[in-house]
Amino acid sequence: MIESDREDREMINNAYLKEKSIERREYQLKIARACASKNSLVVLPTGLGKTIIGVYVAALTLEKFPKKSKIIVLAPTRPLINQHYDSFRNLMSFHEEEFVVLTGKTPADKRIELFDNHQIIFYTPQTLRNDLVNLKYSLEHTCLIVFDEAHHASGDYPYTLIADKFVEQNPDGIILGLTASPGASKEKITILCENLHIPLDNIHTRTRKDTDVKTYLKPMDVYKIGVNLTELMADAYYAVQMLLEERLQYLSQLNFISSKSDKLHTKIIRKDLLKLNGELTKLVNGDGDKTGVYSALSVNAQGLILFHMLELIEQQGLDVLLIYLTKMKTNARKKNSSKALKILARDHRLNQIFIELKKNEEFSPEKLIHPKYYLLESLLTQEFKNNPKSRVLVFVKLRDSVKNIAMKLNSNEHSVIKSTRFVGQSTKSQDDKGLSQKQQLEILEQFKQGHYNVLVSTNVGEEGLDIAECDLVVFYDVVASEIRFIQRKGRT
Repeated sequence: MIESDREDREMINNAYLKEKSIERREYQLKIARACASKNSLVVLPTGLGKTIIGVYVAALTLEKFPKKSKIIVLAPTRPLINQHYDSFRNLMSFHEEEFVVLTGKTPADKRIELFDNHQIIFYTPQTLRNDLVNLKYSLEHTCLIVFDEAHHASGDYPYTLIADKFVEQNPDGIILGLTASPGASKEKITILCENLHIPLDNIHTRTRKDTDVKTYLKPMDVYKIGVNLTELMADAYYAVQMLLEERLQYLSQLNFISSKSDKLHTKIIRKDLLKLNGELTKLVNGDGDKTGVYSALSVNAQGLILFHMLELIEQQGLDVLLIYLTKMKTNARKKNSSKALKILARDHRLNQIFIELKKNEEFSPEKLIHPKYYLLESLLTQEFKNNPKSRVLVFVKLRDSVKNIAMKLNSNEHSVIKSTRFVGQSTKSQDDKGLSQKQQLEILEQFKQGHYNVLVSTNVGEEGLDIAECDLVVFYDVVASEIRFIQRKGRT
């Protein structure tokens, strides 16, 4: 115990850390000590200071390596990497000119110069990957790489290649992976650790139930609230389901679907058709018999579109379905539109749904809105009645829905709800422009200050961004991934 206290004091007083800049938390110190000498994965609930552990490990690692050794910090997005840049700069004792952020916006030749002249370097992963592949510089003098949101280290994601290159160029260097959500299965965690060259016995985990972190977490209540589809929604759902059934039966008759049933829509899921699409594409590009393959490919594409429509009805509402059908009709008129799109745009049953929805849009627009929206509005109103200073984060799957929900929440001028959309940087259309990094950070600051009290967000709000602690988080849709569930839940 005495030895541990001495080590803690030494770590807090490390020459590479600004004096009294970090609140002492035993679990952070303990984990950092364990990670400073070997490749490690840290799994902590969102809000418990994974970045602080990264700072501690950086300081400890620099003590053990030559004086000018470099530290590299990686994060998936520009806003997140800028957030890390600010944290390390505020907590470490280096001169400000030793820190630099390198992204795809930095010219490639300039990155070489900046890499050579800085010690603590912050990257978006694709940027570093490209520079390593193009042999712009080596990692031989880098002593530590911090992989934030480490659960991304799978498949072709740049983290995997970067870790391989680092181990190859500096076998003595340290890898630190940080995540709130490594994956639910042992297999996923094993793959993650293999890709980052982390032994499975070097995983350091805390959950909300662990005694040494409990005092730093607010209590959390989780409620699951269900709603029923309206009659109009159920009618539209059934009609689209029957169209899907016809396509599935056709594919079954051609033996591209092995299941045999008069209700294939109860046995086949969207993932099955995605897999079949890949198989059919291989057949089209191969040398074998192509009998029925081209028509099956088109019918399969129609099936995928119909699956998406069912999801829109069930999860987003008929107003969003109407937007989708309108776009589909517009796109089907274009010269380069697919055969599948043209066929569905001409289908008289889909046209009947479209006409019915347009009629309701004109005379009874409230009937098109998903009943869970009204529940959301009621929950938010009650939340702000009970706690006027509350902050709420609403996670929504689709960009179209984010825009619609934020607009609807703001439509009542007497409401206490002040919402705004929070989305990624890509622009989907003239009516759905992305938010620049600067705009994202401005919105987050306005959210903290209370100019907005509700953020309606896509998954851009899930990972690591310093969103002010929320009093309520609403999952507007079913959460498909355990990683997303953990990240979203951690925002409270």
